[in-house]
Amino acid sequence: MVTTLTEDVLAYFEKREKIATFNALRNLFNPKSVAVIGASRDIEKVGGRTFYNILTYRFSGVVYPVNKSAKSIMAVKSYEKLSEIPDEIDLAVTSVAVKYALEAAEECGRKGVKALLVLTAGFAEVGGEGVERQRKLVEICRKYGMRLIGPNCMGIINTSPDVRLFASFAPIPPHEGSIAFASQSGLWTKSTATTSDCLTSRLSETLLT
Repeated sequence: MVTTLTEDVLAYFEKREKIATFNALRNLFNPKSVAVIGASRDIEKVGGRTFYNILTYRFSGVVYPVNKSAKSIMAVKSYEKLSEIPDEIDLAVTSVAVKYALEAAEECGRKGVKALLVLTAGFAEVGGEGVERQRKLVEICRKYGMRLIGPNCMGIINTSPDVRLFASFAPIPPHEGSIAFASQSGLWTKSTATTSDCLTSRLSETLLT
């Protein structure tokens, strides 16, 4: 028997696909809680800058620093291990040394973290052992059902007033706006943000003079 898919059925399938996609990305772009594994007191380090950016951009949720040797990071109580955090974590950001990256991902999975952002470099982009390391990272995420962005990326930014997530080590905070983009190139993303900031500053100077 031949079954014909009507327009209503096709529209239903399309709607379900959109809902599934939205739910898959929600914990990445609209998390209620974020843990920064490798957070540092030094804002010149990736983990320090990223944690600082999340705090100062006024993230609407809760952010937890994870550091093995610090009791607090920027006046926020720090945890030696992710498992010590009493609450659920929607998004974990890792900026640890590459030799600890897989261990950190595994710990995230055991904790029940829903999404993982890996800033750490040293994976497929370096070839050799990095390729296998990246394969294992993906394997860990699939095992625990974690959504993954990275590795070796600049982070995630959501300027929505309801979220205000600046989970990146970029040096310049983004302006709010209605344009969204994703880039394979971290350098291009950084240069775009810098150019946007310069253009905004020049426009402001022009309007004031």
